[in-house]
Amino acid sequence: TIPLITPNNLPSILKSLTPTERVDVTGGMEAKVLELLKVALTGVESIIINGLEPGTLYKALTGEVVKGTVIKA
Repeated sequence: TIPLITPNNLPSILKSLTPTERVDVTGGMEAKVLELLKVALTGVESIIINGLEPGTLYKALTGEVVKGTVIKA
């Protein structure tokens, strides 16, 4: 897990984002990170979490600290 992605560390992060082995119509993780960075530049912070882990989504939505990647400007 990459704890934080910002415009400053994006170049080194992009090198570590490997393509998926399966078909991913969403564009994969690289596309998600790039879109969330656009959102971050408007002042909205995001977090990428594993929604398959029980309780993680609830904790993230209620402000608890969860394992994930924070994306901010």
